[in-house]
Amino acid sequence: MWIKKTPREIEETLNEEANKPQSSGRWVVYTLLGVFLMIPVFFNVGRLSWRPGPFVRSFDDVMQRLPIMVFFFLAVIIVMQIFKVPVLKRKLVLICPKCEAAKNDDGDYQCPCGGHFVDIRTMRWIEDKTHD
Repeated sequence: MWIKKTPREIEETLNEEANKPQSSGRWVVYTLLGVFLMIPVFFNVGRLSWRPGPFVRSFDDVMQRLPIMVFFFLAVIIVMQIFKVPVLKRKLVLICPKCEAAKNDDGDYQCPCGGHFVDIRTMRWIEDKTHD
């Protein structure tokens, strides 16, 4: 059964969430960006029919292009870190204490059961011994 937390419990929950790292998703984006930026370094992409050549670049060619691309990648990452791009939003999970239905916040707080959805961080679960 869901019951309302005390104000102290709510404050502790919010403090714990504030201390959690939020940038792990951002580093996934940075890694994917790096992978896509390195494709033209290692592979001959966009080859023209009148300029045939191997699909994979030679070692010397890779070594000539790699420092420039690494510098460009680091510059882009620094700019993205300064401007906090991409903006990551945490999903707010709502729960109806009456019927125990859960959903993500979509702006509609009325539940079909007649109850209303509240932030799950303000609620806690306790075992109901009367139903056993």
